Amino acid sequence: LWVTGKNRQDYFHFGDVVTFDTTYKTNLYNMPFALFVGVNNHFQSVIFGGALMREETEAAFNWLFKTFVALMNDKHPVTILTDQALAMKGAIESALPNTKHRWCKWHVLRDVKGNIGHVYNKSSGFKKEFNKLVNDVTCVDEFESKWLSLVNRFNVSDNEYMVRLYDKRAMWAKPYFKGIFCAGMTSTQRSESANHMLKQYIPRSSPMHVFVRQYNKFLGSRMSDEAREFHLNANKSRTYESTYPIEDDAASIYTRSVLLKFQDELYKCGSYVVTPVVHGAQYMVSVAPSKVKDATKRKWRNVKIDDDGQFINCNCGMFDHVGMLCRHALKVMIREYFLKIPSKNILKRWTIWATGSYPAGMDMSDNRPHTDDTSYLKNLLHIAVEDLMKASSHDKKSLEAAVEGMGKLTAAIRKNTSMTETNHRLEPPHVESFVNIHVNTVLAPERVKKSGRPASVRPKSKMDYAAASAKKKNKSNKTAKKKPCGELKPRERALSSLYDNDQTTDTPSKELEDEVSPNIPSKKRKVENV
Repeated sequence: LWVTGKNRQDYFHFGDVVTFDTTYKTNLYNMPFALFVGVNNHFQSVIFGGALMREETEAAFNWLFKTFVALMNDKHPVTILTDQALAMKGAIESALPNTKHRWCKWHVLRDVKGNIGHVYNKSSGFKKEFNKLVNDVTCVDEFESKWLSLVNRFNVSDNEYMVRLYDKRAMWAKPYFKGIFCAGMTSTQRSESANHMLKQYIPRSSPMHVFVRQYNKFLGSRMSDEAREFHLNANKSRTYESTYPIEDDAASIYTRSVLLKFQDELYKCGSYVVTPVVHGAQYMVSVAPSKVKDATKRKWRNVKIDDDGQFINCNCGMFDHVGMLCRHALKVMIREYFLKIPSKNILKRWTIWATGSYPAGMDMSDNRPHTDDTSYLKNLLHIAVEDLMKASSHDKKSLEAAVEGMGKLTAAIRKNTSMTETNHRLEPPHVESFVNIHVNTVLAPERVKKSGRPASVRPKSKMDYAAASAKKKNKSNKTAKKKPCGELKPRERALSSLYDNDQTTDTPSKELEDEVSPNIPSKKRKVENV
């Protein structure tokens, strides 16, 4: 299991939602490589850790999740997205009891195609309607009615996979977990994207030392992309799409990437109309009648203003699911002349202060645990120690002062800590002499045998594929040069006839007589001697 200091910092700030997925054929030993991936305040994929696994069993996943959380100071994610593997489900219930587990939408769509391929095609219309059901429907009653209509119309109501998928609909259907925070990630597509980028750095069937070296390069490239976006966010001016004051406020709070999504919702709110229910407290919002084909099928959203205007909530569930205001809430804010975004509708993870302290007086929402949680305090202590190391690393005197101060602080804590049992006392660790340390040789792991007939050749490397491609290209070029059967070959002429004007013989050859018509006399050019 690889977890760097940068991974731990990213997890502290953005570890509320984690996608977990495994990738294959990255090493010589056929061991699946698992990635913990999240999203930062620039909507970039961030790596929280990676692990090589010997087997994909519930016990292996249980160990992996427990070890990962222990390395992250016992901070559990709010939500974790995985595929439909039963081994992962049992391990998450055991190792992450406080985490909400949901299935990846991308895997659901892929498995539907594999299980009912005879129906899942463009001509039948099932694919289009099923994708609409997964992506657009947010009401439970609407989902139930459309699901029943869909399976009956395409005669898949008795299909075992569709029955099992419906029984587990709370794990993947949007109406059943729209109130669960997912940071805009309803699938492990970020993990799939990270796997794709990883395979660009790591050749197929790499030995372990190459795998580790290239994985570190991969982490470095992610840090470089994040630093570039941070630079652009700090130095590049924002582009405004409207003249609303709330857009000016959003530009001063959100990062560039988040601002683009906010502006998209702000633009789309222009197509909606508002009907007040309780002035200043509750409104009904729907798309304008001229924007839909059938005005009777318009969807109405209930928007409420709470806490004296400090919080706006809509039953579409976008704020609970993504952490950003929806177009319905923005329409109500424009109608009620809001000049700024309500403080409780600003999620710190999306702001320019996500990795630092925000300005005084701003009461932002945060998905982190409360201050009475020990894991939260451990993370704060970890960051404080890192800041102390950075501040004191310039000269020897500063380092000595930092060590002396940490020693005094440790002694004071030990003195104030009341221990009931002597064997639980905090004592300085015993440091062995370097002479007595025994170095054990770490051997390479055994290769995992594949099921089925064993391969007759060794695993191909990148050079093997390049050589095979070049050989195939040369073969195609040789085939193109061959003349078709029956085509006449060009007549070979003597070298002298190419330069001399007169024929070498008075009578033409038999081949020449056959080619020249007897009725047309052959002409000879005269060359004057100069």
